[in-house]
Amino acid sequence: MGTASRTEAKNIWQVISGLEAQSHQYDLELDKLKKANERLETKMKKVREKLRILMVKNVELGTDAEGNKYWFFTQDSSRVYVYLYQSGSY
Repeated sequence: MGTASRTEAKNIWQVISGLEAQSHQYDLELDKLKKANERLETKMKKVREKLRILMVKNVELGTDAEGNKYWFFTQDSSRVYVYLYQSGSY
């Protein structure tokens, strides 16, 4: 294997330095993309939670004299649900 002259060694060093700088830039860009992805995932979780809440729309109709609670769920409009109050708990 032959030895490189000073000029060749300098050129090789410059190429390596350029590639390292380019690699560093790619790493920075990758970090930015990962952070953006995390923000989007967080936003998607919030939107999914809001959607879940909207899909399970319920309305408390009231409470009777015995403490039973009456609920109406929009997905099942043919029924009224009752949480029975028994011995201090539901």
